[in-house]
Amino acid sequence: MHLGLHPCSELFGIEGDAASLYFGGFETMLSEVTPAIVRVAMAGKNRTWSDRSDKHPFELCIRSAFLRVYPCNLTCGLDPHAGFLHSSNRNKPALALDLMEEFRAVVADSVVLTLVNRKQISAGSFLSAGDSLRLSPAGRSAIIKAFERRINAEFRHPVFGYSVTWRRAIEIQARMILGVLNGSHPNYVGVKSKMRRDDTRRTLIAYDVPNDKRRGKLAKLLETYGDRIQYSVFVVDIIPSKLLRLKDAVREVAQLDEDSVLFCDLGRLADLGEQNFSYVGLSRDVTDNDVIIM
Repeated sequence: MHLGLHPCSELFGIEGDAASLYFGGFETMLSEVTPAIVRVAMAGKNRTWSDRSDKHPFELCIRSAFLRVYPCNLTCGLDPHAGFLHSSNRNKPALALDLMEEFRAVVADSVVLTLVNRKQISAGSFLSAGDSLRLSPAGRSAIIKAFERRINAEFRHPVFGYSVTWRRAIEIQARMILGVLNGSHPNYVGVKSKMRRDDTRRTLIAYDVPNDKRRGKLAKLLETYGDRIQYSVFVVDIIPSKLLRLKDAVREVAQLDEDSVLFCDLGRLADLGEQNFSYVGLSRDVTDNDVIIM
């Protein structure tokens, strides 16, 4: 960020052009086998991508992310309505919307794209109401659960070098804006991250825990890392350093002389081909390779 580089009118125009290019190519990120009804619902029949209805899958994620951004502006002492890329007309929280742009693709949009391409959002995730479509309760629940998992995922901050969650990164970036404004930080550096790393490995985790309370705590812990595919079996896509932290967290919960937790390395995520899980009877969704948004 270089203050005074462009007048506000030019910045507004740049943001608008970038948004047009981004959303113009959005459909290319959907799988070729995505059902037509899902494509219609994703694009928003008779509406634009900027529709603010929380019945739209993308807008549900955007609103969830925005609820994390807005308090960060207030906590850091920033005026949420004094922005750089958005106007504050009609009392819009322009600065909160500015900060949201940095996290929209990687935190919010990626969640919906991944669910659609995994077929975890399907035709059954929508209900028809007249000429429009809306999320079903099951579709809404799937999106919220996936969003919470994403925003609590960790990555290495590009400026400070330590591991943070996306939730924490939003506050860090808000404080960096404040630092630029008060002169304590030389410039603003945005967060850039690939959504899949070459060293990410798929791990199957199964446990045998006789105590109900400990078993519940362990399940809750693992649900923040991956997909529950059986009552006591999880599949987690995770980098080695984070797996070590997960094992430490499991040791804190488990009673080592009574409980047993199995970690089975299924291989490097980038090397995995078609999903090799099969079921007899009821099946559950298993994590597939995530969409990458650069």
